[in-house]
Amino acid sequence: MAWAKMTLIGMNAYLNAEGEDLFKDLNLPADLDKDTAVETIFMVAGEFPILWSNPYFVQAMIGIWSKKQQTSFARMAKAWTEEYNPLHNYDRYEDWTDSEKAGSSSTANNTHSVTGYDSDNLRTNDADSGGTTASANRDGTHKGHLYGNIGVTTSQQMLEAEMDLARDYNPYQLIADMFKNEFCILVY
Repeated sequence: MAWAKMTLIGMNAYLNAEGEDLFKDLNLPADLDKDTAVETIFMVAGEFPILWSNPYFVQAMIGIWSKKQQTSFARMAKAWTEEYNPLHNYDRYEDWTDSEKAGSSSTANNTHSVTGYDSDNLRTNDADSGGTTASANRDGTHKGHLYGNIGVTTSQQMLEAEMDLARDYNPYQLIADMFKNEFCILVY
């Protein structure tokens, strides 16, 4: 049976009338909401004709496409939910372990010699010897968190870039655009 080309909205309406969901096999990471993604896809691509005219085939292809894109979707979700300070372009954590062993020892031998008034030969008058030993061990652990603005970019520039990113980067919009480019005949 031949099917005429229909829009995404028309294909979804046909499957809904049959008790089916066009996006039942769409698989997204846990951080992304499937309903929001589907609604955004309809908003972006709903009026475009779909490449294939068989709605059941398209339903299966949506599942395959979402499996193929899992890594991309997961990275988008991770980037979208990553916590960071937009005004800091320097953030470093360091752990140090210091171990120091110091020791010293010394030995002293002292001999006092004298000569008699009638001789040029030295004779020992007095002798002493002694030694000291000292040692010290020190172990230490340090942790450091260095952060802030290194000064190459001003905080205002970083804030403006953050606002631009929040406006331009939306994982649902990116998924909808990817879907549109993969499934739709882009006739304007």
